[in-house]
Formats: sequence, C-alpha cells, structure tokens
Amino acid sequence: MKFSGSMLRFLAVMVMLATTVAAIAIRRYNPPLAPKSEKLANFPMIMGEWAGKDVPLDPEVVRMLGTNGDYLTRVYFSTHAAAWVNLYIAYFGRSFSGEGIHSPKNCLPGSGWSFLDSSYMTMQVPGRPSWQVGRYVIANGSARQLVLYWYHAGGRKYASEYAGKLYFITDSIRSNRTDAALVRIVTPINSGETPGSAEARAVSFIREIGPTLPRFVPD
Repeated sequence: MKFSGSMLRFLAVMVMLATTVAAIAIRRYNPPLAPKSEKLANFPMIMGEWAGKDVPLDPEVVRMLGTNGDYLTRVYFSTHAAAWVNLYIAYFGRSFSGEGIHSPKNCLPGSGWSFLDSSYMTMQVPGRPSWQVGRYVIANGSARQLVLYWYHAGGRKYASEYAGKLYFITDSIRSNRTDAALVRIVTPINSGETPGSAEARAVSFIREIGPTLPRFVPD
C-alpha cells in the first residue's frame, strides 16, 4: 500500500505523540535520572591561554528559558588570539519536554542580527568521538560574527534541534535520561579577517574546553 506525503507526515506525528504519551506514563512511576554535574558557575575562568569574564544573561533570554536550568554566559580573551570568544551554555539536568533544545537564533546576543550563511561541520576533540556542529555567519550592519553550536542530551551530541526532540523521547524511555543542553560559541569576524580564520579560533577554543565540558554537561 502506498501512502501520500501528507499521510506519511501524519503517521510520523502520530508515532511521536504516542511515544511521548508512553514516555510520560513511564516517568510517572520511574522518575528520570539526573546525571551528576557541576554548577556552571564553577566552569574554569582560565582555560589554557584563555581568561574569562562573566556576562549577565539577558533577562528576556532567562524568561524564555525558564528557571529550571543552569546557565553560563562568559567572554574569554587570549593574548594570542585576534579576538574574544563568547561561551554560552544552557543545561537542564531534568527536562519534561526538552526545554533548552531550540535554535540559537532565539538567544543570539542583541537584536537586528541577520543570518548570512548556515551550514554544518564536523568537530573533533582529541580523545573524543567526532560530532556535528551547526555553523552560522551573522551580521548586524557592518559587524559580522561566526557562531558554532551543538545540542547535548542523554550523552549525545548533535546539531539538529529536530533530532533533539526525537532523541529526548527515545532516551527518556531507553535510558530514563532527560538531561539536555545547548552549547554555543560566538566570535567576531574582524575587519580584514575571513570567516575561516574566525572559525579556526572558535574551533581552537572548543578543543581547549572539550576535556572539561563533561564535568558540567555529562556524557
């Protein structure tokens, strides 16, 4: 029997709804696990050549994310790098519906930013499996910035928020884990600098924090 595209989408939605109902029913009798993690406020200020400075989180972002999570917004500077790097982490040890798993477009700094380029790339940190990260180039007037981000839930790393919703449902059933996080790195593309150069700076920073991150966002 052949199904039309609209019928297939309808069936996919029905399967997701049924799975969600099952996950909720299971958690009523088996509360989700909260993996042990350190508070993000304790994330090291000094990471190799990078020295950090905390930045208050925008109240509108806090309102949107809610009060159930742990958040970090910090700018890191290096005497060897051409520009700063902003690190943003939102972590939920227990999540009912995958809150925090949303597009970085909803929490980028300031207003008036437009998206010039969107793609994915593979990230590799020594001693860790590779994973996919999202990559944006954004602009506000003459200012440009490079954004790298990924989601981290149930021990998985991925770049698609839609995959995150599916993983949230399956992991809540399979491993009883509903922890979720968004990790985002932003760095400016300086005048005369290429996006590739800014990307190299952001990647270098991710490789620096990679071994430390699992203490705060568990694998």
